[in-house]
Amino acid sequence: MCGNTVGDSGGGLFLDSSTNNTIVGSVYDNSASSSGGGVYLYESANTVISGNVYSNSTYSGGGVYLGYSISNTISGSVYNNIASDS
Repeated sequence: MCGNTVGDSGGGLFLDSSTNNTIVGSVYDNSASSSGGGVYLYESANTVISGNVYSNSTYSGGGVYLGYSISNTISGSVYNNIASDS
């Protein structure tokens, strides 16, 4: 997933109240005005991110935003993301 721009959260991928997801490909060059430039997970569980998350930008959580999410695994790399609130 690449090259997306959203006016709120989850530039590349937005998951709210979801379970048992697997993200295999790379998530890059996305932007969101609020949270989760690359991947936004809110109240989500058992998500596996095995691809790379890079070069995404947002206000909070440049690469991956995890809000009230549990038991998630990131086995890929998360790098070169920008969060303007940090």
